[in-house]
Amino acid sequence: MVQISRNFLLVIFLVFFNSSLAFSFPHYSTICAQLEEIPGWNSDKCEGVNVQGSPMGNMVSAQKRYTKGNKQVDVAVFSGMNAMGMWAPYQNNMQVDSTEQFIKVTKINGYNVAISYEKKNKTGGIIIGFNSTKNPGMVDAVLVFNFSNMHWKDGLEFAKRFDWDKIRELFK
Repeated sequence: MVQISRNFLLVIFLVFFNSSLAFSFPHYSTICAQLEEIPGWNSDKCEGVNVQGSPMGNMVSAQKRYTKGNKQVDVAVFSGMNAMGMWAPYQNNMQVDSTEQFIKVTKINGYNVAISYEKKNKTGGIIIGFNSTKNPGMVDAVLVFNFSNMHWKDGLEFAKRFDWDKIRELFK
């Protein structure tokens, strides 16, 4: 009986220890440091939050707004269930091109990138999925760019000004 209890406690300890390592995320201020100033653009202060012990699991997010004239780009990094939920619609490489909307999933520099664009309003979003190294088919985090008063190609060029590799490294 005592041996079963020790084994049971060992298993419980290993499960909690391994899950806490698997879901430890950087502090949001570390992510904010990667959302650098962009020459020619104004930006707000980066804000973020770390959440632990939530029923949705542990997560972190950081976001920062950039403006230039009437152009606006909101940049955010999300991890945990938020990241998985944001990436889910694009997992099957959905492609749409109509008079009103453009949606494309592609690879850029080895990263899966989803582009969604409302043609009439010149608004859209770009999501870079950082694939999980522990859970194939899932993402550990996403880098999100929501833009307005811009063509999607300009939004993508803005997104390329950030170091995706450095941000990805924060979640390995």
